[in-house]
Amino acid sequence: MGVLENQNSIIIDRAKAAILARDFDQAIRIYRGLLNTNPENMEYLNVLGDLYVKSGDDERALDYYKEIVRLDSNNVSALNNMGAIYRRLEQYDLSISVLERAVIIDDSNVQVYYNLGFTYKLMGNYDDAIQCFNTVVESNPRDVLAFNHIGSIYAIQNKHDLAVQSYIKGLKADPNHPVLHLNLAKSYDILGDFAKAQSEYEAALKTKPGWFEAIESYSDLLLRENKSQNAGDIVRKALVINPKDAAMHAKLGDVYYNQNNYDNAENEYNSALNINPDCDKALSGLARTYEDTGRIDD
Repeated sequence: MGVLENQNSIIIDRAKAAILARDFDQAIRIYRGLLNTNPENMEYLNVLGDLYVKSGDDERALDYYKEIVRLDSNNVSALNNMGAIYRRLEQYDLSISVLERAVIIDDSNVQVYYNLGFTYKLMGNYDDAIQCFNTVVESNPRDVLAFNHIGSIYAIQNKHDLAVQSYIKGLKADPNHPVLHLNLAKSYDILGDFAKAQSEYEAALKTKPGWFEAIESYSDLLLRENKSQNAGDIVRKALVINPKDAAMHAKLGDVYYNQNNYDNAENEYNSALNINPDCDKALSGLARTYEDTGRIDD
């Protein structure tokens, strides 16, 4: 190994150590210094693009991926990264354009189809999105995120029977995936199968205790089924895990409100507002409580 190669190896080791420490700014400085000595080094360009993505600067990352494509017009990885960035920047037409270009170069790249499907989904082009995600799961039947996307698209279209089928397929690949359990519970809830919905909400909370979104939806179901005591139990368990969760205090206020227990409802709404004065659900709940108890001025 020559002197320059040895020096670069030492410098790269420093950069890798910075990345492990999540000091992305330091790693970027090191790789930009290396790039100055070798401006067309594809490895350095790719790493810098990845580092800027990790540091939340998509626009800077885009510059490096564009340079890779300028040097190698058939670089599918760079095109795929560009497509994902354009999607995050809500430049959907550009995202579709570069991803379709990547598909032409390599029609077997599953990640490109995944990103293409994700962009089509955000554009509301649901048929093309499902087609892309189906291509993903045909290639990899264990891709639970693709199954979740398919299910969520069917749910958006109010085709909850098809959504259920997709979520179940995903859970066969990963039986403990909390998002799949939650989305499956929501579809069962809308279909009116409350027993299965309850089972799926509990499965979601078993794998992810204290998850507000699951607790909120589950407690709403229980309140509709006149099981306010059960709803209160799951919210109080969540507050044991995180007693400073303003949204959870507001939800417990809703539970007490539904029980006509206005004093405790007021206490919980105020607890939420003490933690977060801008908690909309607590403010609206408190206003509703004051109205029902005749305190119109309050």
